[in-house]
Amino acid sequence: MISNPISLIEGLLNLPLNLPFTPFGKRMTAKGKCDASIYGLIERRLADNHDVGDILSILLSAEDENGNKITKKEVRDALVSLIVAGHETTTNTLIWTMYLLSEHPEVFEKARPRTERSASIDLPGSGHQRIHAPVSLRMGARALRG
Repeated sequence: MISNPISLIEGLLNLPLNLPFTPFGKRMTAKGKCDASIYGLIERRLADNHDVGDILSILLSAEDENGNKITKKEVRDALVSLIVAGHETTTNTLIWTMYLLSEHPEVFEKARPRTERSASIDLPGSGHQRIHAPVSLRMGARALRG
């Protein structure tokens, strides 16, 4: 006897059916859009033929162990890995920071006035807000330690 028929139905919906309304189909559509964006970036950079000293330039000039340039797919794979790793790290740091601040309200209250006071300062190229570095850096470092 099936104890939870809903989970069985949900499991069936996750079969690798590439139809637009299935979870798999939605993932494939999203992957296609991401790939188009990344490959477009790669193509534009190759057309410019200009090394701007960023990670994409490094990847496009990279060679394998035989001295062959790495493929566009390998460049794409490396970029996706970096994006996912950066997202994961940032997300975990923010979540741990929020958790730790909720566990230590005295630190939150200490940081709040500094953040509110500095939030109105605009720095060129950094957006509209500035967070007081010493307190926020300590909070971030503590969050990274877990």
